[in-house]
Amino acid sequence: MSEERVMEYVKKNAEKRGYKLNPNEEILMTVVKGLANNWSKYGKPFCPCRLEKVVCPCKYLEDEIKEMGHCHCQLFIKGEE
Repeated sequence: MSEERVMEYVKKNAEKRGYKLNPNEEILMTVVKGLANNWSKYGKPFCPCRLEKVVCPCKYLEDEIKEMGHCHCQLFIKGEE
């Protein structure tokens, strides 16, 4: 999967859930590249920051954003309130 397609995927997911993508380009692209690699390798967008194979956005997203203001890999961050 190309990084451009993954970026579209994560943007749609952020908008759908009311979150933003991390404005730090280095962090954002590191995670996008990891997702693209996992998607190409496994056929699914598994979170690159997890040891277990969970599809991004993962099942921990909501709780992590409530607790920390961002998900574990810092791809998604809290949106406007």
